[in-house]
Amino acid sequence: MPAMTSWIVPGHVLRISLIENVTLHELNIMRREIQAALKSASCVHYMIDLQKLQQLQDVEGLRYILGKQSSLRNRKTGRVAVLGATQEGQLIFNSAATALHLTLSCFEDEDGALKFLAEAD
Repeated sequence: MPAMTSWIVPGHVLRISLIENVTLHELNIMRREIQAALKSASCVHYMIDLQKLQQLQDVEGLRYILGKQSSLRNRKTGRVAVLGATQEGQLIFNSAATALHLTLSCFEDEDGALKFLAEAD
């Protein structure tokens, strides 16, 4: 499945993996999974893994991820670590983090991302 979620630390650190070509329909399914995860947690940190992403097939997909109804806007959202973002992607994520008042950083390796997320606790 091109858009997947899985717990790194159950109830606390959620991995969001976007693989190959991701459609808006797949993002809808993933959003429901994230919303369910937020209901059962007090604070959720995210690792967004883009290392195998080829493209979001719909420009609306990015707006959907970062828009007003985004799970990233939830009060339970902690830090966000992004793996494998292009320079353009880093600019977009950093701009969104500023607008959404998120603590976000981009990484090339998982170890650095995990350390960043662990520092929040």
